[in-house]
Amino acid sequence: MHEICHTSLLEYPLEAKGKLMGKEKSSWCDFHRAFGHTTEDCWALKTQIERLVQTGHLDRYVQQASPQPQLQGEGLRRSAGTSRRERSRSRQRTPTHRGTITTITGGRTPNPRVSSNRMTEEIEERRSDDRVQTVLTGANMTPFGKREPTPIISFDDRDMRGRASGRDEPMVISVVAAEYKVERVLIDQGSSANILYRSTLERMQLPAGLVQTCPGSLYGFAGECVPMLGTVELETCFGEWSVSRTIPILYTVVDAPASYNIIIGRPALNRLGAIVSTKHFCMKFPVGRRVGSVWVDTHVAQRCYEDSLRVERHAPLDEVNALDLDLDPRSQFEREGPLPAEDLKEVQLGPRQEQITKIGTTMSQKEEEMLTAILIANYDVFAWSARDMPGIDPTFMCHQLSIDGRAKPVAQKKRKQGEEKREAVKQETHKLLSAGFVREVQYPTWLANVVMVKKPNGKWRMCIDYTDLNKACPKDSYPLPSIDRLVDNVAGFTFLSFMDAYSGYNQIRMHPQDEVMPFGLKNARATYQRLMDKIFGGILGTDVEVYVDDMVAKS
Repeated sequence: MHEICHTSLLEYPLEAKGKLMGKEKSSWCDFHRAFGHTTEDCWALKTQIERLVQTGHLDRYVQQASPQPQLQGEGLRRSAGTSRRERSRSRQRTPTHRGTITTITGGRTPNPRVSSNRMTEEIEERRSDDRVQTVLTGANMTPFGKREPTPIISFDDRDMRGRASGRDEPMVISVVAAEYKVERVLIDQGSSANILYRSTLERMQLPAGLVQTCPGSLYGFAGECVPMLGTVELETCFGEWSVSRTIPILYTVVDAPASYNIIIGRPALNRLGAIVSTKHFCMKFPVGRRVGSVWVDTHVAQRCYEDSLRVERHAPLDEVNALDLDLDPRSQFEREGPLPAEDLKEVQLGPRQEQITKIGTTMSQKEEEMLTAILIANYDVFAWSARDMPGIDPTFMCHQLSIDGRAKPVAQKKRKQGEEKREAVKQETHKLLSAGFVREVQYPTWLANVVMVKKPNGKWRMCIDYTDLNKACPKDSYPLPSIDRLVDNVAGFTFLSFMDAYSGYNQIRMHPQDEVMPFGLKNARATYQRLMDKIFGGILGTDVEVYVDDMVAKS
């Protein structure tokens, strides 16, 4: 060490002139020519020696690595055509040492969260040649190897390129992925995955089998779940011309509507070493000793943001073409809607076991007793079965099809049903006949098929396909209430009682010439809303709110 210090290769600092260069007052450093630390612990000296080692000026102080013994065995042989990735994995399993360090120990403490394979890759990248990297005993330093100095990344007003500050457009850029220029690429530092949408992948026309199956799901901040179709690794280039950088990125492929083609998440940004400044509409990353930059296309970013705010348009609800013949359609969906914020408990109202309802649990004991007494006293107004539903008097309200006289009647061809479906049709028809909702008739002109739909509970739902008949019926423009207005109208009330009409559509008779009104028919909702408005009349909006067959009594 002292011999190296007295060579002319070192660039000595200015004399300290009595200044203490450390905490150890009795320790002397030949390099700084001052007290405070030892020559062996001098960081500045070790840095210069490291550079001299890399340039070959200290070869006589470096011990060369001895050749490794040749490994035997069929399992260790590799063909000349082994891919670079396979060779990398082989080095990770059995690393070949390029030199032996006899005069230096120590180094940076590895992050325990970083895998050993990743650490091995970093070490391999930093090795320069067959020479060892350091020569000092007890040195606690990080070897330089071939590692180039990391360029300084900074942002100033010049990076804004004349754009007005204070704008909040998303970071939307363009990249080159798999030799395709891809626009509408969102930089999302909050995403834990790199996303490639299926529509984008299909337009790339990549070889079949490139996507690796990977079961799982992605979750958004609101808990929405998107299934993963697989993963694919693509070479992705950031930047332009000489100041660009290409890295392999592992994308998660999903099939979902979006205004972007790709989402670059934290894994890719960390691998690129990118720094994002939303204020300057710019992303920078190291490219050797230079800094690459990518700027946001503000016009595209604005269009993407506007597209993401658009709500997908759904078909109007009154164009349903299937008749649901369940006696109580609510049983299918009672757990699918929003649930009350409070817990509920059951209250027995009548003598029969099924005559129960549910009330909230946040009321006081006095309020609960009062409400229970009212419910028990009026339990006969609830429909507990089909026998309790007399139906609506046709003179009060009925439903007329008003078929266009120019429409040509359509008799659908009979569809074949399996044995299980035929048995389910037989049972459901018997229930409807027993309830008096349907009767046997002859229709020589309009004929519609029975459609059986499997319920989540394994049972069958019987529907009727009224597509052709609905096309021949004019639209009833009777207005439905505004959901927002109904919600506002119930705000501030102490008690809210929610009621759902039990098989309500089956209570309205058809016009004598059309003969029971099915939900799947066109204008069914308008007719039902007209009935509710007529029944509740003067108390509608003050004591009761009604939306088709859903009612709320407020007090």
